[in-house]
Amino acid sequence: MPKLNCERTVSSFNALLSACVNSKKFDNIAGFFQKLPASLGIVPDVVSHNIIVHAFCEMGYLDSALSVLDEMEKTGLEPDSITFNTLLYAFY
Repeated sequence: MPKLNCERTVSSFNALLSACVNSKKFDNIAGFFQKLPASLGIVPDVVSHNIIVHAFCEMGYLDSALSVLDEMEKTGLEPDSITFNTLLYAFY
């Protein structure tokens, strides 16, 4: 992101995650989510976590999607209706 002269915000981080999901580059998304926030000095928000939940659901890794929900709660983020709808859709 810095090489592209993109401002380091949680919104630009979420755009990167969404681009990975939309282009089906799932192999990149988990690494980005784990490494980039600390190196860029940003804190993932509910939207960031929802994107990761969506990616795991798309890959069929439902246990991993649920673990993101647990991680959200541990870090003090409240899952929203998008979080639960994404999970319900994947499990249904």
